[in-house]
Amino acid sequence: LSDPRMGSEVAAATMARYLARRQRIKVTMANILWTGFEPDQFDLVHLWNAGGHKGPYALAARLARAAGRPLLMTPIYWPYGPGDEQAAREGMGASREDVDVFRKKRQLIDDALASALAQCDLLLPNAHREAEATRRLLEERGYPVPRMEVVWNAFDDELFGSARPLPWRRRRPWIVSIGRVEAAKNVVTLAEAFREFRKRRPGAKLLVIGLIAREYFHRNLDRLVGPGVEFWGPIPHADVPDVLARARVHVLLGIHETPGLSSLEAAAMGCSVVVSSAAYGTMREYFGDMAVEVDPFDARSVAEGLERAWEGPPPELREAVWERFSASKVAAKLAGIYNRHCDGR
Repeated sequence: LSDPRMGSEVAAATMARYLARRQRIKVTMANILWTGFEPDQFDLVHLWNAGGHKGPYALAARLARAAGRPLLMTPIYWPYGPGDEQAAREGMGASREDVDVFRKKRQLIDDALASALAQCDLLLPNAHREAEATRRLLEERGYPVPRMEVVWNAFDDELFGSARPLPWRRRRPWIVSIGRVEAAKNVVTLAEAFREFRKRRPGAKLLVIGLIAREYFHRNLDRLVGPGVEFWGPIPHADVPDVLARARVHVLLGIHETPGLSSLEAAAMGCSVVVSSAAYGTMREYFGDMAVEVDPFDARSVAEGLERAWEGPPPELREAVWERFSASKVAAKLAGIYNRHCDGR
């Protein structure tokens, strides 16, 4: 957590910093995969990103309940669906038997997640569609549904406010994709779409920034590399604003984004934003019709989306993101929620 790489880790670390500096709340962060914690030392426990293999959240929830501490959770949850299986087949060459194993494994993970969610006093999904998906997860397993309140994902307005976005006419011919290089982000589809796009825009470059899943990368090497494509690996988060301030387009083709922190950051820096269609996350709640939506598995759809985005974003996109999704504003709301749950302590 001292060197966050994933969007959810960056978001959690950013929110902890804003709660401490702006809201005067003493925050202790712990990665419960590696660090034990004693809930009775704190006034409140907030679990963050409980999907996938993020940690033993059901156990942590029981410890918090046993200590009598208010328990909140930001799930960052999106249900398993056909997109997961298509990504596994197309990106990793998964067989039918492999997909069956993935599906059963995800069911076990969701069972554990539901057990943890049901113990919470309040759930804080990042969007209304995520709240609906979380409710279904609990109801299908017969658990009571805790109260929910949407708390938006947020970008670091202090960090991104220090960068000066270039005017559109002076921007580099860059298409940037910030996210893990893995099947769930459909990077192969993006690379194939970029090759088609570059036939019309020969000076364009595709910069792929983020942790690289080695097996995925080597399996698809011939489909990923090509003229104008650069894989940078992860860069310090402090360097992201300067990259986005000079880029024209940001693309994130994930299959479960709520909505993808890098997309928010790109919009804040005045980039055109290309995202997966509404079936794959909560992007529309954040961007409305101001982002370019594409089919993340269809290279032709993505190439056409890149062409539309190349002309520039709607002028109201950047203003809308700064108005609603800054860490300063979201931290103030979260502090109010904390204080309500800590009254009398």
